Amino acid sequence: MTTTGAGPRAGQDGDEGREIARLQVLSTVWSVVDHASGMQDDIPALWARCATEAAPTRVMRLLPAGETAPATDPSPDQPARLPEETLTVTDKQSGYRFASRIISSSIAEHVGRALMLHAGALTVPGGDRAVALVAASGTGKTTASRVLAQQGWGYLTDECVAVGEDLTIQPLAKPLSVVVDPLRSATVKHQVGPDELGLAHPTTPARLAGMVLLDRIRSDEQAAQELREGPLPRTESLGLVEALTHLAPQTSALSRTPGGLGRLAREVQRVGVHRLVYREIEECTGVLEDLVAAGPPEVEAFEELTGEAAWDARPAVPAQEEPRPTVTERAPTWRRSAFSHAVVTGTGEAVVMVGSSLVVLGPVGAVVWESLATACREVDLLKRVVGVLGEHPRAERLTADALTALWRQGLVEPA
Repeated sequence: MTTTGAGPRAGQDGDEGREIARLQVLSTVWSVVDHASGMQDDIPALWARCATEAAPTRVMRLLPAGETAPATDPSPDQPARLPEETLTVTDKQSGYRFASRIISSSIAEHVGRALMLHAGALTVPGGDRAVALVAASGTGKTTASRVLAQQGWGYLTDECVAVGEDLTIQPLAKPLSVVVDPLRSATVKHQVGPDELGLAHPTTPARLAGMVLLDRIRSDEQAAQELREGPLPRTESLGLVEALTHLAPQTSALSRTPGGLGRLAREVQRVGVHRLVYREIEECTGVLEDLVAAGPPEVEAFEELTGEAAWDARPAVPAQEEPRPTVTERAPTWRRSAFSHAVVTGTGEAVVMVGSSLVVLGPVGAVVWESLATACREVDLLKRVVGVLGEHPRAERLTADALTALWRQGLVEPA
C-alpha cells in the first residue's frame, strides 16, 4: 500500500501505532491506525472492498481498553496533523461500533455534496442500472441487500446511497451488520464482509434507476389482506407527495442539502418511487428487474419554493391551549411564517419544510398556505379557496379548520 499525506505510515510501530487499512468511505479517506487493539486482522479483511491508496483525510485510532491516544505536539516545521478520532476496543461489538463511527463521521463530511438516502443499493445482474432499497433501520434493508447480491445483483452498499446530480451512486461496500440472535436482541450485531458472504461485485459507475420502499409482510393476516389487492410480490408506483413523505425521513441532512426538498422531488421525477410488497426477498428478483426495465413512471409536475428559514429552524408552534384569533368585524390578517423549502404539486397538494420538520398539506391547506405569501384577511382566504377549488357547502368551516391547522403547525401567523 502506498502511503502519502500527513497520516501515519503503514508498518510504523511505537506510540504512533500502525496503519492497518486505508478506507474510502464516501468522500472521506480514513487511515485506520491500530495500537495493539486486537482488531488488526479483522478490519482489513472486512473492509477490503473499501480499500484505497488515496491520501488520507482523517485518522481513526483503535485502542485497547485502558489505553489513551498518544499526545501530539507537532513542531512548527512539520505538516499539520489530520483530524483524528479514537475507538476503544472492549468487546465483540467493537466492530459494529467502528462501522457506525466512520460512516456517521463520513456522512457528516459529505453533507451538501449529494443526496444521501438511508438505503441499500444494488445493480441489476450484468448491468450498471441500480435500485435503492429504502427502509428504516431494522426493517429488512440489510437482509434484502445480502440476499439479492447473493443472487447476482451487484452490491454497492447496504447503508448510505449517495446520489450525484448525474444519478451516479458512490459505492460504499462496507461489511454487513448481522444480528447475532434475533430472538434475544435485535441490537447485538457482528460484522461480515461482502466477500465472505459471496456478494456479487457491481458494474461501476452505477446509475440510480429507481427507488424502492421495502414493505415486507410479517403475518398471515397481512398476507391475506395484501393478496386481495393483487399477487405477491408486487410493486406499486407512488405519487410525488407520498414518495416525499416516505423518503424525506430517510434522507441524511436533507435540510442542509443544496436544493433540499426540491432536489429530492426532482430525483423522484427522474427515476420514480415504488413500494415493494413481499413476503420473502428471494422471490423479488424478477419484479425488480421488470421495474428497472420499464423505466420511471410518470410523476406529477411541481413548483419548488425556497424560503428564508435556516436549515436548523424550528416551527413556532403555539401552545395547544392557546386559542386562535377569531374572525370578527375587524378580522386579523394572516401571513405565512418563515419556511425553508416547499414543493407544490400540480394536483393541489404541498409539502413544506421548516428546518428538518416536514408537513404535508391537502388541497385546502395548500391553497390557504400559498395565498398567505402576502398578508391576507381570513374572509378573503375563503374567497380564494372557493375560487380555486369551487363551491362547497362547508367551505367556510373547511377554510377555518385549515387555517387553524396551519397555525398549530407553525406555518402561518397573525400579520
